[in-house]
Amino acid sequence: MDPGDLIAGYAAVVASVALGWQILKERRARRPQVEVRISYSLLGYPDREAAGAAHIEARNRGDMPVRVTSAGFELQDDSEKVAHITHQPPGATLPGVIGPRDSGFTYLLEDALGPLDPFRPLVGFVGLSTGERVRSRPTTLLRRLVHPAVSRVASRLAAERRSSPDTSRRLEPMAGRHAGRRGRGRCDRRRPRTPLLCRRSGSSLATSRR
Repeated sequence: MDPGDLIAGYAAVVASVALGWQILKERRARRPQVEVRISYSLLGYPDREAAGAAHIEARNRGDMPVRVTSAGFELQDDSEKVAHITHQPPGATLPGVIGPRDSGFTYLLEDALGPLDPFRPLVGFVGLSTGERVRSRPTTLLRRLVHPAVSRVASRLAAERRSSPDTSRRLEPMAGRHAGRRGRGRCDRRRPRTPLLCRRSGSSLATSRR
């Protein structure tokens, strides 16, 4: 085979690969590359106290602008229903256009969350003009504070429960102490007015006999 033919074939293959890569790169550049995150934020006002809000941020990582037509949160009852934010709150930029390598945000005040529980995992989303819906990761916005002493006691009880699952067998039977030597571990029926003490499954049970 002529070396000139080999060189020409190699050049044709390289040109085809380069053209395909360029087409793929352009398609990826035109495809929306949006990332959504949610968080809890405090909004400051000059004439009133700060207000808590569920914050949605959409970041455009592509080289083309994207239009966000809607935003909101998914309900937490597995009904596939959503809570839409229909307008731009004061200071927000979504719904709207996000430029290349830029971001936009919107929010929902804590008083307006309605059925949404910020103490449970929550999923936010934005809807694009292309019909796509970009969701965030499930995020718990708020956590309930537990006193350190309560947390230590709960941890200790959990550790004891793991080390000895059947704790009832470790309880000292109290029936023998109160029923006397002869009635240790059995019911004392000699006195009708005295408490009837019986031992059941390793624990003591006190009842009154009439």
